[in-house]
Amino acid sequence: MSIAALVLAFPMAPIGLILGIVALVRLRRHRPPVRGRGFAIAAIVVGCYSVVMITAVVVPVLIDPDSERWGNSGTAMTDLAVGTCFLSPSAEDLSADGEVTDVETVPCAEPHDAEVVALLDVGRELEEYPGEEWWDTTAYERCAEEARRYAIDPWAGSAILEYYHPSRPGWAAGDHIVTCVIATPGGGTTDSMRGFRVDHTPEQLAYLDAVGPYDDLWWGVPTTAEEEADVSALIDWAGRMADGSRRAAEDLRAAEWGTGAGVAEAAEALAERYATESGAWESAAGAEDPDLFWEHYEEATLLVGAEEVELREALGLGTGTPSVLG
Repeated sequence: MSIAALVLAFPMAPIGLILGIVALVRLRRHRPPVRGRGFAIAAIVVGCYSVVMITAVVVPVLIDPDSERWGNSGTAMTDLAVGTCFLSPSAEDLSADGEVTDVETVPCAEPHDAEVVALLDVGRELEEYPGEEWWDTTAYERCAEEARRYAIDPWAGSAILEYYHPSRPGWAAGDHIVTCVIATPGGGTTDSMRGFRVDHTPEQLAYLDAVGPYDDLWWGVPTTAEEEADVSALIDWAGRMADGSRRAAEDLRAAEWGTGAGVAEAAEALAERYATESGAWESAAGAEDPDLFWEHYEEATLLVGAEEVELREALGLGTGTPSVLG
């Protein structure tokens, strides 16, 4: 029985433990003493250790089956917080309906390709589940505004704006949160995109505040038009772009640039570019057919040139690849 207990203690710990105890009791009562006590004790030790280890794993799993400690390293989308960095889900991580339930979170100092910039509780204003157009326009634009507040300088790294909204069943279950995310395609980012105004000079803030609303409009470019022939939403957006570029020119000209070498001249050059771009956007907004719209659209986007880089260099801001958000 002692030998059988030791053999069973490995694959069947509870049985081996019980047999080991029974064998040890019988051996102690046996007269004269016989061999086997060592096997029984070994079976008890192995059995106890195995039972303790199994209990330590199984019981917590039964209590919290979704815990990250049990092979599921993901964090539920509903548990993300502003400032959380994570790895963007791959196609294999999506459900059959294209839904994301959890992501792998990492410290922002470690390589990642997504960062939460805002959580919008849209259930406070909507009683029913909105349609896709609402997600693609209103939710996207609000995420763009929040992203601008979070990452004050979009040139700090090449990124795109993304958002995750609840599914219809999730909405019915009480999930009304839109998760706004700045993503860096390709990954490798090892720092947060969060920017603070206290980290910038007054001249840098004057530039960022002047062009910020214009950048917000770029981030909120409509994504609902699936065919180039359907440009109604884009025409409305072009009108807003015309106003935004005009305001950027006015704010650049009204700002105080101090005595920095070449800053005022670079700011005036950029203001002139925005003023010219405003005219192109106005033409796009007044286009009567799609072909004419796209012609003026290309004219407006081609006006983006070296003036921005020159002013940023004069202000001591980074001049790497700007974020293309939208």
